[in-house]
Amino acid sequence: MNMSNRNIHHIKMVSDTSDRVYSPTQFKLHKLAKSPLEKVSTQVSVLELEKMRKIANVNYAGIDNETILRNFITKVLDGR
Repeated sequence: MNMSNRNIHHIKMVSDTSDRVYSPTQFKLHKLAKSPLEKVSTQVSVLELEKMRKIANVNYAGIDNETILRNFITKVLDGR
């Protein structure tokens, strides 16, 4: 048997965790989520920001606008 045609994959498993299976689309989105952060700037109205906060289900006390926006985007992209 020609061993050069075989691929060997080494997988390090971590105890007490569950394995995840991703569809090709989910895997692409997962890779994008793990990619380096890109700085983006925009302006939204106070009303728009308040709507985003409510949709993201974020408490307003002591929260900054960037956190509201990040939570909103994450929730929308995750389809929750």
